[in-house]
Amino acid sequence: MARHRRVRRRPAWTRGWLARGASLLIGATVAAAMIAGLTLAVPTSTPRVTLDATFTSRAVSSTSSSTLGLAWPTHGGAAVVVESAPWATSATSLALARQNASAENVVPIASLTKMMTALVTLQKLPLRLGERGPCLTISSQDVAHWLHDTQTGQSNVKVAVGERLCEADLLTGLLVRSANNFADLLAVMVSGSTDAFVAEMNREAALIAPHTTYVEPSGYDPGNVSTPLDQISVAQHLMAFHFARDVVALRHVTMPVAGVVESYTPFVGSHGVIGVKSGRTGPAGGCVVLAIRHWIHGHEVVVYAAVFSQFGGDVLAHAGEAGLALGNDALAHVQIHQLTVGQRVGTVTWGSQRVGLVVLRSTSILTWAGDRVHLHFRVTARQHQQWRAGTTIARVTMNHVPWGELGVSSDVGAPSFWKAIW
Repeated sequence: MARHRRVRRRPAWTRGWLARGASLLIGATVAAAMIAGLTLAVPTSTPRVTLDATFTSRAVSSTSSSTLGLAWPTHGGAAVVVESAPWATSATSLALARQNASAENVVPIASLTKMMTALVTLQKLPLRLGERGPCLTISSQDVAHWLHDTQTGQSNVKVAVGERLCEADLLTGLLVRSANNFADLLAVMVSGSTDAFVAEMNREAALIAPHTTYVEPSGYDPGNVSTPLDQISVAQHLMAFHFARDVVALRHVTMPVAGVVESYTPFVGSHGVIGVKSGRTGPAGGCVVLAIRHWIHGHEVVVYAAVFSQFGGDVLAHAGEAGLALGNDALAHVQIHQLTVGQRVGTVTWGSQRVGLVVLRSTSILTWAGDRVHLHFRVTARQHQQWRAGTTIARVTMNHVPWGELGVSSDVGAPSFWKAIW
């Protein structure tokens, strides 16, 4: 008779314990893996961003701009502005400004008035490339006005009854030949009357030239008064219009009846002078605002030089010579600061990782030679798992003006768990 081997079974309570133990072990393993993944996904330290000493040393200068001596005229008010963003309005451009003590005086400005006349006209009736704007027909009254200007020694452009003149013609004669009769024609074209137009001029002056007052649109009346810095501001706003830039750069133009007329602006078309306006009357003497284009290390800048109240001899020539000397001297005292894209300016350290801090974008900033410059550096990116190359993580300003955006030269930061075990 065969014997059956007795199978020994574990007690039921031990089988439950083993099952629970296995589950706990598996759960603990998974939990440990998850915790490890989370730990690896969080940076082991706070990222540290530092600028190189050679970069921060730019904020130190050995001399002070208070000793900056420019070629100011021996008499009369003068001011100079160097603009790093040509053709932008003064509200958006980066500019350096200086004026002499006499420039604080409000004095007659003669035909510099016409810059505001042209500015208000272009604001109300903008001209695009090739456009001529609204037109008018010269009347016998307009001819009488021209004759009066001629007899009283005022600058003008000859007109004839029946002549057809458009906005572009009137602005050209106004800015190149300084035609007083064209100033009045534009005032009526734009605003319906001279009084209404002058009110427009003063409203604009309150915004961009607060020490300036206009009483008529030509500048013949000595009641048109201003300061050199104010008139540079007007010139900058006028030069923001492409049409104006083209016109004020002309040495001469051809008018329908008057024929070829020469510009009154000294040195226009030479010595880098590209405009903008001059004026002379008995009360004002000779006055000028010159725009001079120049390149500093391949970067284009424009300097505006304003000289007022030049008396004796050829007052317009004296004003022009003083303005040119002042503008060129200012350019010789200007420094331009430009960061090079890709330039390494610091280091980013994150745990065991160490990568370069490089320039991603940059704007140019002007300073006077000897100016002390102030750098401010700020990390703008959030401290998260990873900073990607090409992403802005910090910004630097010079003298409170945005100068450059910085980023890392390569990806930096703690990798995720899955990337770590890949």
